[in-house]
Amino acid sequence: MRSYARLTTVLLFALILSTACNPNARLFNDEFRNFTQGDVVPLTPGVDSGLVFVRLINETPSAVEFVVTAEKQVLITDEEGDAFVATSVETVRLLTIPVETANETGALFDCPVTRIGLGEDIDRPTTDAGIFVLDPAATQTDQGFGVPSNLAPLDSRAGNFGCGDTIVIRAITDQSAVGNVKIQSFLLPWATQPMEFLGPHTFNNVRIFLSEQTPEG
Repeated sequence: MRSYARLTTVLLFALILSTACNPNARLFNDEFRNFTQGDVVPLTPGVDSGLVFVRLINETPSAVEFVVTAEKQVLITDEEGDAFVATSVETVRLLTIPVETANETGALFDCPVTRIGLGEDIDRPTTDAGIFVLDPAATQTDQGFGVPSNLAPLDSRAGNFGCGDTIVIRAITDQSAVGNVKIQSFLLPWATQPMEFLGPHTFNNVRIFLSEQTPEG
């Protein structure tokens, strides 16, 4: 599951960057227009994609590895006809570096998603490490300095997010915080975004790609 999420992330951002970025861009280019209006490529997956997008932004001078965990609860009926709720957890670790185009990444999770938070155990946001702060030259093999996110898990049942939304989690510099890093979260609801786009619908393209990789039967 971990490598699968990384693959969808890489594919998604390759699609976004190839569509929205231009090295010879000028003011009011497609990238700027998409930032202000969101009508070039989508900023949220939308319900048709069946995905929740967690967008991770590092605005600190350090490398930051985000530990993103999604909790899913599904009602299952066993062979005897008894129904019960099964809980599963998916965790991905994504490294961001304080260099333009490398300070942002993200993860996609299949709906339904019950809760999303930082850390291996999202019920312990004040004690367990939700991010790891590293030297800017860090690699995926470096451990770094673990910092609690102090960010309560977002719960879809409480209306914090829904299928098709984008959750933005940002690391900023704060001298008063542990590790000098503070975590903030924001929500981009899919319902507030345009329904039509000048470029490709990157999230739907990811869904199509994933469907094609799933064996039949």
